[in-house]
Amino acid sequence: MGFARPIFHIEYRFYVQEVSPQIGSVYGGTDVYVYGGGFANGTRIQLRDQSNRSFPCNIISIQSNQIHCQTTSNSLQVTVTSNGFHPTYGFGYAWYPTRETVRQGTIVTWYWSSPELSTPVYYKIQQVANAYSTEPIPYGFDSGSSTSVGSFSYQFDSLGTFYYWAPNIDQSTGYSMRGVIDVVALEPEIMTVETILNNFTGKIQ
Repeated sequence: MGFARPIFHIEYRFYVQEVSPQIGSVYGGTDVYVYGGGFANGTRIQLRDQSNRSFPCNIISIQSNQIHCQTTSNSLQVTVTSNGFHPTYGFGYAWYPTRETVRQGTIVTWYWSSPELSTPVYYKIQQVANAYSTEPIPYGFDSGSSTSVGSFSYQFDSLGTFYYWAPNIDQSTGYSMRGVIDVVALEPEIMTVETILNNFTGKIQ
């Protein structure tokens, strides 16, 4: 006489039901609460924008039905280099790009280097009032002393047009490099909140 083997089914429920708040800052620091089920240690939270860029949300606490995390900055990054070409002086004597349009909150990083140039060139970044000014703006952005190799970053939080220069980069010519950053309004963006545990992903907008 045989015995039938019992049939049983194991179900693991991992889901996202609600996310709060619905609005946060692009600069990070927003406390986010994700409600659902099946959460466990090792669960990750990230936000994904419409350009498919992902930004981690740092875990504060995890319960089986709730996760508390804090957002990181999703500010855009833009690079400007000293690799531009000047029609008279040639390579290394113009910013590239010379003028850039960025969204509010963007971090612009300048990189400069002159080892390939025949004469020493020394760069810096200093904010001025307009395209012709030779006086720095009080409390404007400034990278400090001129150097042949270096970098400088600045986050543009205000709207407007920002002029800058690298004064007297070549002492033999007295030439100064200039550039412009145009900052436009940051438009609201929809982010998808992704909850990830092993091979499971729960999403909600």
